[in-house]
Amino acid sequence: MYCFLRVLIGNLVGVVPGKLAGLRRGWPIINCLNPGVAVRMRGVVEKCNMCHARLHSAMAKAAVAGKREIDPADYVPACVEACPTAAIRFGNLADQNDPVSHEAHSPDAFRLLARLDTEPKVYYKSKEAWVRALAESKSGPGSEVKHG
Repeated sequence: MYCFLRVLIGNLVGVVPGKLAGLRRGWPIINCLNPGVAVRMRGVVEKCNMCHARLHSAMAKAAVAGKREIDPADYVPACVEACPTAAIRFGNLADQNDPVSHEAHSPDAFRLLARLDTEPKVYYKSKEAWVRALAESKSGPGSEVKHG
């Protein structure tokens, strides 16, 4: 899986600028693969799965502790954890007391191509009307949406 923030790069763990952390120590490539991510052939990019492997780890931790619910601090996607400005947020949209739920229902929040009724769970925020209009445009960038 390729994360747009390069938290996960090509299923390899410990990416160092110009080198792979494991390979520079002489380890075989198999020891550098992330077991929580499926191996794909070169050039295949997958949709973000909100770090599903992290969810399974949090569920296992809760089960060991004898809990039915996971601790929200135990399940944080890698992009949220790595974002230095906290621009990416993660939470429970079904919980009305969750700050993410409040932000998702703000006037500035929108979903990409919500008109297709696919019920996307990722929300974006922008105060610019042209950005929200572009998210719903039929022909994508360069269409009739005017900004400036």
